[in-house]
Amino acid sequence: MHICLQLAQALPQLESFTYSGRICHQFFQDVGRLVDPDRRGNMKLKSLDLTVKNCCRPGFVDGSGINDPAFIAALESLVVAGVSSLNHLKSLTLLRIRFIDLESPMPLLNPFFQIKDNFCTGLWSDKILIALATARPAASFVELSDDFGGISYDKEGKVVPGEKTRTRPLSMKVSSYEAFSTVIAIN
Repeated sequence: MHICLQLAQALPQLESFTYSGRICHQFFQDVGRLVDPDRRGNMKLKSLDLTVKNCCRPGFVDGSGINDPAFIAALESLVVAGVSSLNHLKSLTLLRIRFIDLESPMPLLNPFFQIKDNFCTGLWSDKILIALATARPAASFVELSDDFGGISYDKEGKVVPGEKTRTRPLSMKVSSYEAFSTVIAIN
């Protein structure tokens, strides 16, 4: 069931929203469409926290994970839409979108995006940076890194963490996830 519109309809009356489940970029597009332009500065919503189990996609594909390029692309679209919605959600000081895969070979590399008090961490791409510059020009990333740092693979294609991957990265470039789909495809 696609519930993104129903979730968006509840948002203007809330001060804080936490959700865990299937969601997609349509949620934020619906929020932008439903928010009364005269109330944008008066909205109460300060915190929006989404834990993504999967992203709605055509046919409601069940696959999700860092090794699924279609899921990573859908998650990027969700983040772009979320960042773009910041111009509708003026009072929002915390936006967190995260994917938690308990079976991930590298749990620290589970993708996330967070903006708190105009400081961003997590998932980034050119699309996300453009949306951020447009919707909230005062916001910026704490760090932008092109890779996760030191990841290699053993003979079976399992991820071997490097020195820098022992802690959660402050930035995760979307294109860096392509390495995971390549290794899985070889096996």
